[in-house]
Amino acid sequence: QSDYVISDTMTLYQYSSLTADAADGDKEIQIDQLKWSLGQENDQLSPGNLLLIFQPQDAIADSSYTSWGDIMDLGSVGRFELNLVGEIDSLTNTITLNCPLRNNYFVSGNTFVLKVPQFGSLEIAASGVLTSLPWNGKTGGVIAIDVDGELLLDGEINAEGLGFRGGINSGVTSINSDSLYVDSIKGASKGEGIAGEVELKGRGSWATGGGG
Repeated sequence: QSDYVISDTMTLYQYSSLTADAADGDKEIQIDQLKWSLGQENDQLSPGNLLLIFQPQDAIADSSYTSWGDIMDLGSVGRFELNLVGEIDSLTNTITLNCPLRNNYFVSGNTFVLKVPQFGSLEIAASGVLTSLPWNGKTGGVIAIDVDGELLLDGEINAEGLGFRGGINSGVTSINSDSLYVDSIKGASKGEGIAGEVELKGRGSWATGGGG
């Protein structure tokens, strides 16, 4: 029998944004919150907790008209690592990690940490769903768990539709081929991607975000 059974929906929500850039070799990171307010058990960070540190954005895309939206530099996009909380300074929201960082992480790339649930063994029953809060432009949309022993998966691990936000329908019914409208009358909003979001409208995609 598993130590823990998910028989309904379990939503990961303990995300926190990086508030200062962190460099390869650093052992301290600063984040915007150490506690959450959903009233669940272990609703704050403590020494020994496992963290996922992840940077989802900050690629550089071409803004010239002829190559608009092409990715020029991936930067630190996609870099991640796992680390343990060593010490916590609640006055400055600073976490001392057990091990030095192995990558550079930037606030401009919306780097965040997720408190990773840890289980000795885990069963996700047929009726169970493990999911996350949706990406909100800063955090969310990522699922991570740590299971030391057996994981029995009869249910779902589901993040469908919870990642980068798509473009918003503007109600435009006419068709145009231009990529770079500002006026919403001539195009819908573009979707988000690894280069962040952009205010322009129209068909052209901004890096990995869909066109409007």
